[in-house]
Amino acid sequence: MNDWILVRRYERRERIAVYDTVLVMATAGFFTLIVFGFGLLIHTIIKFLIYPNFPGYSAIFLYHPERTEQPAVILFIILFYLVMSSIGILYVLLKGLTNHSFIAAILVIALTVIDRFTLSVIPIMFTLGYQHFPFQLISALLLLMFMLIGIARVQLKYKDFL
Repeated sequence: MNDWILVRRYERRERIAVYDTVLVMATAGFFTLIVFGFGLLIHTIIKFLIYPNFPGYSAIFLYHPERTEQPAVILFIILFYLVMSSIGILYVLLKGLTNHSFIAAILVIALTVIDRFTLSVIPIMFTLGYQHFPFQLISALLLLMFMLIGIARVQLKYKDFL
């Protein structure tokens, strides 16, 4: 969207960052619903139609806990949503820094791929995080999200749209 349209639409510049982050969080929520909806649908089809003696764990859900552990599944869904939202807010922050959506997308994709092959923080959160320290991890991700939102608000407050 054109910068001047955004400046005229919102009375304060911080609301642009709030709009972007709320849009990212809503999109992450919709994406989470789609991923787990299709995942459970595929799991049900395979379990009942193709192979009835299918065990609870499969290669379809690489990091997914067993469906019989309902609290673990709910914690996993919350964790997945928070990680997707944090990555999306990082994209909003990098888009504000670079002024280009394409460059920001490439940087976010590169950061997640580099993380996968070096430190593996995101896969460790999905494999061990919800089992050993779920509430500490969720609170840390919420704190990270609020810090990134605050940085994006301050960044857009002092941004020169010329």
